[in-house]
Amino acid sequence: MKRAWIARGFLLVSPLLVAALAEGVARLIWGMPPSPRIFQPLSDAEGDPCRDSQGRRYWSNDPKVGQFLSENPGRRFFTKEKDPSITRIFCLGASTTYGLGYAPFASFARFLQSRLEVLSAKTVEVINAGISGYDSHSLTRVIDELWEFEPDIVVLYAGHNELKYPHLAQLRDPSASHMARWMAQSALLRRLLPKERAAAALPAVVEKQAFLGPEVLARANEGWRRFLQDTEAASRERGVGLILCTPASNVRDKAPRLTVLPDSKSEQCDWLVQFWQRWAPEDGGVSRAIPADSPESRTAAKSLASFLQEFPKASLARFLEGRFLLAFGQDQEARAAFAASLSSDGLPERAPPSFGQIVRDVCHQGTAQLADCETRIARESEHQVPGRDLFFDYCHPNLRGHWLLADEILGTLVESEWLGSSSEFAWEREGTNPEGFHVERLQISEQQFALARLERAQGSVGEYLAEPSTREGYLDIAQEMFHVALRMDPDLVRARLGLALIAALRSEREPALRWIRESEALDPEECRTYATTMASHQVLRSAFESIQVGVGSEGFQPR
Repeated sequence: MKRAWIARGFLLVSPLLVAALAEGVARLIWGMPPSPRIFQPLSDAEGDPCRDSQGRRYWSNDPKVGQFLSENPGRRFFTKEKDPSITRIFCLGASTTYGLGYAPFASFARFLQSRLEVLSAKTVEVINAGISGYDSHSLTRVIDELWEFEPDIVVLYAGHNELKYPHLAQLRDPSASHMARWMAQSALLRRLLPKERAAAALPAVVEKQAFLGPEVLARANEGWRRFLQDTEAASRERGVGLILCTPASNVRDKAPRLTVLPDSKSEQCDWLVQFWQRWAPEDGGVSRAIPADSPESRTAAKSLASFLQEFPKASLARFLEGRFLLAFGQDQEARAAFAASLSSDGLPERAPPSFGQIVRDVCHQGTAQLADCETRIARESEHQVPGRDLFFDYCHPNLRGHWLLADEILGTLVESEWLGSSSEFAWEREGTNPEGFHVERLQISEQQFALARLERAQGSVGEYLAEPSTREGYLDIAQEMFHVALRMDPDLVRARLGLALIAALRSEREPALRWIRESEALDPEECRTYATTMASHQVLRSAFESIQVGVGSEGFQPR
């Protein structure tokens, strides 16, 4: 009897033993799964430890920093041990904090560091710990580890990634996300099972049914609130100052991602899409301006108003309403329309307005200090509606936008008196133009970063030309980079000519001619030089000839 029970027990346990043995063998062959630690000690390109002058090891949450330590002007590394005389400020967040488009040379964290170096008598170390793609799940792990690095103040700017993959999948199916995280710790399962998709098929611009139900959106709001409250409690418990920032985004020039028209007919969905394409089509991710007041635009606005009476929560229609109202000079009404558009977006790629209000609530109810970046950016924007004057895409600030974020955060720091009272800051050192002073001090300019994007775009075109039949994706990359360069520097003629070239390579005559005409209006000589270069390359010359545009020393010659 006893032997029978032992045999049954062995049969029950043996699968676990086999699985454990297989996992052990897998880890010997393929190595351990990636370390769950966020912050890691840095090594250089040769694998040698990165250390300071006192032999202390450098750490970062971006391991690549160690390979380019001497070329990294933005402070993204630090020693675990902190000198008692130093005040250490960590800036946490995602791509905006990281400085997407400008890193490592510029970000709001670097502006903040520069200003404190000039203004404060204290020695302050501002560390940029932002990483593109961070959401509240990953930031929770960051903050759990952060305390061992002796922060004095934490600045948190986040919120735009809460409704994107992979966090979106976790919101839609929390149980599946727990299983995925468990599986990620197994070397065997990571090898045998297909990799998790980084994205999924998203809905069209206009749909009849919601992609995210109200319960998912409510779960996102609750998760965001809980994350902020937990962060506030942890910082309060440790005596660490906390600044929470309201996230800002481009609402004037970027249409919502998903409009839901419940109980609609297909022709109504089609009408809205066609209306959008007629009156505010996106060009490189930025909606074109609606022409000034005219009988045609007034008639179109009336049609849109009738549509909104039937579908008042149609986010794309509200966005278009805001564009028309701006064209008609009705700024206050336009601001309300854009706010309604962002609030009703069925699949936000920007933080919804509720997130900003939750930040304000948490600060009001606890000890965290508020940096109301959303309000500040709106106040400084054209028509007080944030757009491409301060953002180069849907949510990432340009240099001026980063300066304003840093200025708002600095104001909160001064008000908190964590670094001393306002009278202890040497404001006179910045002169009458603080922004210009620090742009010159850091040796940065918008044109510098636009040229960097231009070079990347030209490199992608070269990759496509090396093997056109299999590298169409490189043209998409180049097109986006040309557009980004143009948003950074609207006078960059070569970016427009690059877009003309891509249109020609795709046999798109009208877009190519439009970019050529705009370029010639800005700099005819540059256009002639570019056309001469195109004529010397057989593939490029043929691309323009295919759309009936001659190229040569006389410039572009449409036929």
